[in-house]
Amino acid sequence: VGHSYGGAVITEAGVGRPDLAHLVYIAAFALDAGESVNGALRSFERQSVALAAAVQMQDDGTTTLDLDLAASALYGACSPQAIKAALRRLSPQPIATMTESVEGSARDHISSSYLRCLRDEAVHPDHQAVMAARCDEQIDIDTDHSPFLSATDLVADHLERIACS
Repeated sequence: VGHSYGGAVITEAGVGRPDLAHLVYIAAFALDAGESVNGALRSFERQSVALAAAVQMQDDGTTTLDLDLAASALYGACSPQAIKAALRRLSPQPIATMTESVEGSARDHISSSYLRCLRDEAVHPDHQAVMAARCDEQIDIDTDHSPFLSATDLVADHLERIACS
């Protein structure tokens, strides 16, 4: 399961892994070989302004997020307690993770499902539709960017169905 940037991770990490049965993307970057997260974002007409405003470039080659701005973009439908706990877990991310292209795509040999989050303010639902079209199955859910926190039972039900099919 890959969420958001984690979609790029599972896309490449699953290459050459015949032991993996299925990939699940949640509001994620289901990249093609040779594509980067930034490249994918630039190819979309509609940008997610809320999250872009929160990104802060650091002198050490990482990005961080303005927590006040990021909270609504990432966790818009979450409880205050869940938001507080999630924000504590955010850490600097190397810029290279967004600019380097994936070398291969595990979707070439592993089936995949995509949970598209229709009220997402971090990765626009239109962007997700493009990524979801690359997968074998698309499931639309009426949630924010972090449905595993805001709609836990719904996500668990979908994951269980996918795992059992």
